[in-house]
Amino acid sequence: MSKPSLIYIADPMCSWCWGFSVAMGELRKHVAGKIAIQLVMGGLRTGNSQPMDENLRNYVLGHWVNVHQASGQPFNFAFKMAKDFVYDTEFACRAIKTADHMAPSQGSEAALNILENIQRDFYEFNRDVTKLDVLQKAAENCGLDGTKFSDLFSSNPIKQSCQEDFVRARKLTATGFPTLVGEKNGQFTTLAPGYTSPDKLLAVVDSWMGFELKR
Repeated sequence: MSKPSLIYIADPMCSWCWGFSVAMGELRKHVAGKIAIQLVMGGLRTGNSQPMDENLRNYVLGHWVNVHQASGQPFNFAFKMAKDFVYDTEFACRAIKTADHMAPSQGSEAALNILENIQRDFYEFNRDVTKLDVLQKAAENCGLDGTKFSDLFSSNPIKQSCQEDFVRARKLTATGFPTLVGEKNGQFTTLAPGYTSPDKLLAVVDSWMGFELKR
């Protein structure tokens, strides 16, 4: 009988995932040493090559307002990205897979840490997280070697690993992000099919496990 695990499907440039990071932070502390958390990249907007127009900017900002109101997470509503900014989330997703590969002994901790750093860069500090130099700095802030990160980031194995995550997210029937799935005895249960408050998330995970985890 395998140990149960939690599978977190997210995209670093999904604003609801940024809102959900508060709950995920509580969950990480809640299950530390008890249940492993796997991080799977969802691929919200990948392969896009068109710069954002005003309609898309307004659409994105509308989501940011809703997430801020629901979660209290900070946002820079000025959104001063360059006019040629392309909302392609593959680069940020690939950065997280790079961190994951650089620190295999940490489980998903390195990936979860850089996820939060990239989210904060994008939403709070309005940094372009489609740029390698910004992603490399996020990696360094997480204690990773910047040069090794940059070299690995552009490698084919990392690109392939990222694409495999996108496929896996679809197989896990994640219809949006964030999604938290529990895996127990080969059975998969969707525990959070979208943004969930911290208290509710911990209660759902406890119920799924069948007992109250010490808080």
